[in-house]
This record gives sequence, C-alpha cells and structure tokens, in this order.
Amino acid sequence: MNTKKVKNMNNDKNALYNLLEDDDFLVYTPVMQKILETEKDADQFVREYQDSANPSLRARAFEMGRVLKLRNRRKHFISDVVQSKVALWDALLDVNFQLNPALSKQKVQQLFDKLANACPEAADMKQFSAALKRIDLAMTKEDVLGADLYLLEEVLQTRLGSSILLCVIAQQLAARMDLAVSVVLYRGRHCICDAHGVLLDPVDAWKLIRVKSISKVHYCSDKDILVMVLCQLFLSAMLDGSLNGIHRIGTILTGLCGGKLSDLPFPIGKKSRN
Repeated sequence: MNTKKVKNMNNDKNALYNLLEDDDFLVYTPVMQKILETEKDADQFVREYQDSANPSLRARAFEMGRVLKLRNRRKHFISDVVQSKVALWDALLDVNFQLNPALSKQKVQQLFDKLANACPEAADMKQFSAALKRIDLAMTKEDVLGADLYLLEEVLQTRLGSSILLCVIAQQLAARMDLAVSVVLYRGRHCICDAHGVLLDPVDAWKLIRVKSISKVHYCSDKDILVMVLCQLFLSAMLDGSLNGIHRIGTILTGLCGGKLSDLPFPIGKKSRN
C-alpha cells in the first residue's frame, strides 16, 4: 500500500473521530455505526480511546465496547447452541441477557430459589399441580405477546408468563423433587408430561389431563423450546418497534439457521423484494 493511500485513510479516520466528539446524537450515532461495521476498526477505537482524557470520545468508546461485547457473546452463544454445548436454562438466560445486559445471573438464581423454597413437595402429578397453584405460577390474561412473558427474570419476578416459560420453570422445580417431567405440545398447547402420559396444562390452571395414547403428545427438544421463545421475542420486538430487540434476537435466529440478519427481506435485511 503506497504512502499517499495510507495518509488518505488516516485522514478519513481522523475526520470520523472528530465527528464523534459532537454532542448531537444524530451526528455521532451514524459515525459509530460506520466504525462498528468493521470489527477490527471498532476494536482499535475502543483500545485507543477507552481511557481518553476527552470525555466524549471516552463515552463513545464505552458504548462501542458494550456493543462489541454483546456481539461476541451472541457469536459464542450461537456456536454453543448449534453444537449442543449449552443447557436450555442457561440458553434462556443468555437470551434474557441480550435484551437486558444488566441482567444478574445470581439474582435470577435467587428468584428461582425463593420460588422453589415456597413450592410444596410433590410425589406425583396431582400433588405437583396443587403445588404450582399454591405458588401462583400462572398464565397472564393480558398482552400475550409481551416480551416479558418470555424472559426468565421477568417471569420469576411476577410469576406470570407464557405457557412455554411456565413449563420450563415447572420442569426445573420438578427436578428438585426428583419428579421427571418433559415439556410437550398437546392440542396446540405447551404442557408438562410425566412418563405415564399425565399432563399438567398451565393455560387451564395446571389442570391434570390423562392422555390415552402418548402418540398424541409431541415431546419438545431443548432446541424446539429455545427457537419458539426466540420467535416470540422477535415477533414482540417487531410489534413494539424495538430496533435493538429485532437486531439482537433476529441475529441469533438467523445464525441458528446458518444465515445472517442481512439475508432477510427489506426493511429488516438488505434483500430487495424484487
């Protein structure tokens, strides 16, 4: 590379960095996006300016560093899920973290422990149904598409959630009692089911259902459950117009399918309708 070209590149970079000092959100945000398009450039900026005496550049470096950290975490997460290296509970926590980077796994564990300690012991599905009602773990009767219904932290705090998250939490509670249950689909509803075909339906207040033929029940794999939660969160982000949610959850979903968010049609991705 000749000296003139290197000089021009440095001049362009300095011009971008000068714009980052502007306090106008509409000025510095597009510049940050431009730098973040190339991970090498973004890493270099963060390293150079994270301890800068210039408060504006230091703040931009902090913001970009946070974006890079989330981006790298998504990459590792997608790889771990594809290779089946992550348990469902941990995967759902990682998804929660993408939408709330301030999430504390310790706090979530404390919320679960509090719920588990309040849950009466159960030796069978009938007793377990009563125990789940006792701790008020229930389906919401409002806004069934709200993102908070599909996030572990929120559901554990409010004890209100979507049927699929309630089933996952119930499965974790059952495991503490040595009660083996699976998350299944039965007549379009997510339920928990034991080895004898006894179901508990969270939509109907954990009603006990005895299935005559187990062939009528579809057992959900961990990946089935994760993808369903991701799809619901993506839909919720679309309805709310949450650009962060669309980008972060959409990137995970497309990554699990071997693609990229940019492969989706406009306006989410770059592909034209024609």
